[in-house]
Amino acid sequence: MTNRYFTILLLLLIVSFIPATTAAQSEAECNPIQETEICIQEVNLSKTTVEVGNRTELSLSVQNAGNQTGDAAVLLGIRQPEGGYDHYRVEEIHNLESGDTQTVTIPLPFSEPVGVHELNVMIFDQVEQHLYDSSGYYQKVTVEQGDSSFNPVGWFISLGTIAQSALAIISLIIFALTGKLVRS
Repeated sequence: MTNRYFTILLLLLIVSFIPATTAAQSEAECNPIQETEICIQEVNLSKTTVEVGNRTELSLSVQNAGNQTGDAAVLLGIRQPEGGYDHYRVEEIHNLESGDTQTVTIPLPFSEPVGVHELNVMIFDQVEQHLYDSSGYYQKVTVEQGDSSFNPVGWFISLGTIAQSALAIISLIIFALTGKLVRS
């Protein structure tokens, strides 16, 4: 009887994670302005964990999906571990022809505070009045102290929703198996 309740509880737990992982955060749509539509194609980080004073590199591919040549400004929003926000104009893109794609690499140095910094890449027109596209706060960089100590909380937070869900499910399965073995 307890095995049936445990199975039902495990199924409910697994099902509860599925909507959270599939509806985590939708991407912003790419919005045209006067026949120019510069959209984010891909955003990658060279490292997702850095020590204080070190850097990672942000690689960004953008495409002009519009009908006219256009210019754009790349802004980077950083949500700090304590909840504050910083915004920087990190790159300018000039004369991107219709249908062309351009990749830029931006060095990102990190200092204090330690913790998880969430990055949002935004593409604006040159005067920063029209938002073409935004990645949302998808990219995360964990900044650690220079010593080699391991911070399990920061590591767990930096995993992302899907990995956190998988780790929780694996932990529950291990707990269930070891609990069953102890009772036998």
